[in-house]
Amino acid sequence: MTEFKSFKKWLNESKGIDENQLKKWIIEYYETNSNIDYSDSLELTWDPSYKLYWAWVAPYNNNHVYKEKTGLSESNAKKNFILASNTLKKNDPAGWKEHEIGHILGYREGYYKKKGNIIDTKEVYGLNEYPNVWSEFIPFTRQMKFLSQENNPKSIIRFMMKHYEECSNNIEQLKKIEEFFIKLYKKKIKNTDLKNKYT
Repeated sequence: MTEFKSFKKWLNESKGIDENQLKKWIIEYYETNSNIDYSDSLELTWDPSYKLYWAWVAPYNNNHVYKEKTGLSESNAKKNFILASNTLKKNDPAGWKEHEIGHILGYREGYYKKKGNIIDTKEVYGLNEYPNVWSEFIPFTRQMKFLSQENNPKSIIRFMMKHYEECSNNIEQLKKIEEFFIKLYKKKIKNTDLKNKYT
């Protein structure tokens, strides 16, 4: 596969990479790692506000951008692009675009290197793994702030849980994830009365 320029050099030069080169890399990467062909649907757009690329693709189905992937988007912070279903362009009620931008920003600010958990694991049923890790702090708080502009706290939690509930029937794990979202909302957005659906 083609080598990229260094991340800092890429940012300093704004786009700094040939778009055809990036398209080729994305197509090859997802074909190799996820067995999905995006060659006919891939559309790149440059986001000058955040200095990153959006890679819009036809999704695998309504709930997965590719098979086994929870949700319709994912970020590649090292390569500075966000892969997203083209359905999210104009219809993103759960704020996943804001979440993915948060991953890129969090990577740039060094949150990926932080160890430990955001919320004390005792408060979230012992959850010491995803999403209770520092690499998820900016993405989830950014998403919550975006959603809080037009939604009540309960709706925000339900929006954020939707993809997880569509992709898993592990009630114990869903309870932990929802409790993490509730605690993060209370600590970083607004301390309000929220109940876990699974308790």
